Amino acid sequence: MKRMFVLLVGVAGLAIAGCDSSTPKPAEPEVVAENPAEQAPPSKPAPQSVDLATAVVTSKAAKMVDDAAAGGKLLTTDPAYGGYSVMIPLPVIPTGMKVRLELDVKSGAIGAVVTETSDANTWATAEVVANAGETPVIELDAKVLDPAKSLLIRNASKTGASEAIVKSLTLVAP
Repeated sequence: MKRMFVLLVGVAGLAIAGCDSSTPKPAEPEVVAENPAEQAPPSKPAPQSVDLATAVVTSKAAKMVDDAAAGGKLLTTDPAYGGYSVMIPLPVIPTGMKVRLELDVKSGAIGAVVTETSDANTWATAEVVANAGETPVIELDAKVLDPAKSLLIRNASKTGASEAIVKSLTLVAP
């Protein structure tokens, strides 16, 4: 009669068990990485587009209209320095996501900030300003928000109204 020895290794230590060839072998233990660095990283959440059609113009002097040829919406800000021009409602922002605004500033300067209230009185991020001739992708870190309410776009030029093509607004993982 043949005898087999099975080596069992567990957290508590080592054991040797005897069995004959008619005894089925125990299932192989699942191999799990003990070091968290060896485990696969969690996947990033998919980007979420925010519909620019939900934008609300907040000043009688400002306007935002479709501009298919430019690939977005043409924004003309309120001419006053710091003049609030557009509020774009945001969905609840998942932890760690950023608010990404892609625009092409044609003239003046555009400021963008995420607010904690729908009336723009409480800013949740620092304002980021883009100047004429720049085609920036502005990223606002929203990980500290308890849900954000809106993206505020305002005039950051001291010399009158500013113009920009707003190309997209997206929530993205860093």
